[in-house]
Amino acid sequence: MTNTEKVETILRHDFIEWQTMSKDQILELLTESHRFFLEAMLGIGNGLYLDDRLEEINIPETWEKAIQG
Repeated sequence: MTNTEKVETILRHDFIEWQTMSKDQILELLTESHRFFLEAMLGIGNGLYLDDRLEEINIPETWEKAIQG
């Protein structure tokens, strides 16, 4: 199995599982996955990526909003 086929198989499997999840379960999974990605960026010394993302975000507005969950 090629790496592309491995990725496609995993994504297909995950998509099938996601269809059975509630919205809250999916949001929790996405948040966990994205946190892992962001921390990995820091781990490989790519803090600049986070700085670039922060330039796109209205920080005060982001922290003013309540997160419901």
